Amino acid sequence: MLLWATTCFVEVSAGFAGVKNDIRVARRERRLPLRLAKSPDDVAAVLLHDLPRQYRHDLDWSIYADDITFDDPVTHLRGKLRYRGMIAVLRLLVAVAFVPHTCTFLVQRISWDVSHVTTDWSSSGQTRWGSLVNISGTDIFHLTGPNKTSNAYQVRRHQSTWHQSPLQVWHSLWIPPTSH
Repeated sequence: MLLWATTCFVEVSAGFAGVKNDIRVARRERRLPLRLAKSPDDVAAVLLHDLPRQYRHDLDWSIYADDITFDDPVTHLRGKLRYRGMIAVLRLLVAVAFVPHTCTFLVQRISWDVSHVTTDWSSSGQTRWGSLVNISGTDIFHLTGPNKTSNAYQVRRHQSTWHQSPLQVWHSLWIPPTSH
């Protein structure tokens, strides 16, 4: 079943037509969002489902530990409530600053083992004032294994690195292209 979800996602990142229907089918078959991730495979499946949709849809918060830590080049925070707030602010920025339906998030590659899930991703969009934003990076989702109180795997740390500097991202977001 996971192989099908992975194959479906490769089609999404390659931009094949009709993938929205495929994703809905995958969601029904996998019964996503999961309530309990019983393996790293389950966490990877939820991430494959959630990450491309994060700008417009809520995430499955059951895979994140209450004391999750998030790090990227400009942000460091701890706790699920703050993490949810950061995602909400990101979603608001996309809704306000970007031309509708131009902002995409694609998982280019995903791999996982018992202790972490790694994704290579790219995100792009056009701002309402004409800037084109392209950012890419690698995210590592560090996992907690099952313990005595729960058989669930959860993300305890989300570590994000960008292939661009924060200054390059800021410039591409706020400075419109100049005409020659």
